[in-house]
Amino acid sequence: MNAIARTTEPTSPPDALRGSPCHHDADDRMRATEAAMKRAHQVLARCRLKECRANEQTRRYYERRACPILSKLPADPAQVRATVEAALAHYAHSSNSYYMMTSALGWTIIRQLADLLRGLRAWQLVASDTPPTGAVTKVLQLCEVAEMLHTVTRANLMLKYDIRGVRARSKRHDLRYLVNDWQRLFIEESAKPPKFEWPIALLALTGLRPWELERGAELQRQGTHVVVKVQGAKVTADTGQPHREMMLRPDALPTGLLAAIDANGPVVVKVNADALRRYLYQLSVRLQSQLMRKSARRRPTRVIVSAYTFRHALADQLRDSGWDSDDIAQALGHCAAETQRQYGRRRRRRGGFTPSSSLSMVSASAPREIRHRPVHHFARLLEHLPKETRLRR
Repeated sequence: MNAIARTTEPTSPPDALRGSPCHHDADDRMRATEAAMKRAHQVLARCRLKECRANEQTRRYYERRACPILSKLPADPAQVRATVEAALAHYAHSSNSYYMMTSALGWTIIRQLADLLRGLRAWQLVASDTPPTGAVTKVLQLCEVAEMLHTVTRANLMLKYDIRGVRARSKRHDLRYLVNDWQRLFIEESAKPPKFEWPIALLALTGLRPWELERGAELQRQGTHVVVKVQGAKVTADTGQPHREMMLRPDALPTGLLAAIDANGPVVVKVNADALRRYLYQLSVRLQSQLMRKSARRRPTRVIVSAYTFRHALADQLRDSGWDSDDIAQALGHCAAETQRQYGRRRRRRGGFTPSSSLSMVSASAPREIRHRPVHHFARLLEHLPKETRLRR
């Protein structure tokens, strides 16, 4: 055996393997890898998925929702489309849920394709004879999903799977069905196990986002008031406020929280966003008979209060108390005056809206300047309309 081995060693491996089935298989795998990489670049450019932006909290949420679907894709790329369509059909009844899932899938595909392409480029530099076939298959699967997201629509899925859509109701519309002192009911009920008393009190007084509470809000004394410092959420290069400060009256805070501030100095209040959402849901079900306004017309069977219900209520209170759009935008963590108009109710009952309690926020400040829509914005829109659709003067 050694003699045979010695006689075969001097032969040149490339010359000996040239034209062999193994050499052809390596060439085929190399061509398949290059074709998969080219298709991935084309898909990213055509679907414009590179422009998707997400902050840190949104990225974690997207990964948590999209990875279970992308990790169970079939090995055959031809069956990927049907599998993902069936998964998206579960969310097609609600427009918010459907577009959330398509955004989550699109952003996760960007991350996974970028990682796979980096690995394949590294393999090309090494020039190995064994290209990563598993990575090539995964690239092809992700390309199929990306192309499907670019072509499929919610209306087509609802028609194909015979799904009846549910009309989404914004949290601001729920305010008309709630009693005036519903915020006080939540604060008092949450004090029985005091774990959520301080976070819910901050929701009612400052309208914080759930992810802002998960990061933590710092409270400290400043003269006769209490200052709340918050790191902003939903912040990009040109949207949102990176941080903001709100000044509150001390008598509006829970006695235990105010005593902790006076005794220990700055206090950080934080809570897990998912745990807060579940607790608000349970509390809404428990207090349903006390929350609903008896005289409300066409009221729903039940109303579930979330953190954004508190934000809408705060926007109503600030607006009724005479705050201008810039101050309201800073209090809510926006950098555009138009965004704050989406909060609170647009239509009021006769006699106006009576706030659930006297306003406890004294002032709010944020670093970014508030943007305003140009006056000629609507004039530019009218220029693109056909002449027959324009209003005659």
